[in-house]
Amino acid sequence: MQMLRIEAARPSERAQVLRLALGYLEGEELARRVAQAQMLVSEGELEADGILAAYIGQRMQGALVCALLAGAGGLVWPPFVRDVPERQSLEDQLLAAGCNWLRQRGARLAEALLGDREQPLSAALLRNGFQHMTQLIYLHHDLAPEEGVRGSQRTAAVDEAAVPASFRCVTFADADPQLFRDTLLKTYEGTLDCPELNGVRTIDEIIAGHRSQGRFDPARWWLIETDSTAIGVIMLSEVPDLAGWDLSYVGVVPLARRQGWGRMLTQLAIRAAHAAEARQLMVAVDARNQPALNLYKSLGFKPHGQRDVYLSIWAPACQLVT
Repeated sequence: MQMLRIEAARPSERAQVLRLALGYLEGEELARRVAQAQMLVSEGELEADGILAAYIGQRMQGALVCALLAGAGGLVWPPFVRDVPERQSLEDQLLAAGCNWLRQRGARLAEALLGDREQPLSAALLRNGFQHMTQLIYLHHDLAPEEGVRGSQRTAAVDEAAVPASFRCVTFADADPQLFRDTLLKTYEGTLDCPELNGVRTIDEIIAGHRSQGRFDPARWWLIETDSTAIGVIMLSEVPDLAGWDLSYVGVVPLARRQGWGRMLTQLAIRAAHAAEARQLMVAVDARNQPALNLYKSLGFKPHGQRDVYLSIWAPACQLVT
């Protein structure tokens, strides 16, 4: 058998490696995704060393892309290998190399998000320590004004929120840092959104992960207080490419749940995005979190896609402290 080697894509071959890594696509979509990845490399948002190619002899037979994420996480595109006798072995070795690359850079976990067309590639993930965790449901709220319909009419249900006199929104910049961390941490207790991640990362790593989602603005992260007690957190970020905002996180502490706060905080997020003239507000929800899905749909969010989440956790559970 000819010698197998796995190495980072050479600059002259990077486009070829990316095309192979996305071999399940074709035509304009393939070209768009390759161009997008190359742009991320040029902008420093995707490390070139994480674009891996597998060779048998001198022939490139497989490829994989992995990216280090803020907050001790990693993203893996499942390996794509040509239809050769060594296919399964190449898939396994590419995944091992990619995961080692991430772990050496401090990642505590790796995730792969697969759409319907990528599902045939999941077998390699399952063979190599990844588990199918859940499905993420993506929803969006259309905030663009319709012809003949004023914005106030489109958000009338939001404006009817009964806000207590003691209610306060304190921005991330103005909030006590430790109180913000403690409140955020409490909102994860008993969560139905990806509970498998609890205890894997420190609270500062979690915050770093949220900050990396979209364009971070501390004026759009709020600590929510009532009667001088912190009861929740809202995190919003701008997504310029989609002319919208992302509701990165909304959480309520256990003692304040089932009192209407989740609805009120989501309404506030909608109002803030609408006031900033965003065209849409987006959110991703664990498919197992039916109460959240019901809430978002009742407030005008509509599903527009889903992805299956495959997760490999490498670090032992740790106490979430600063």
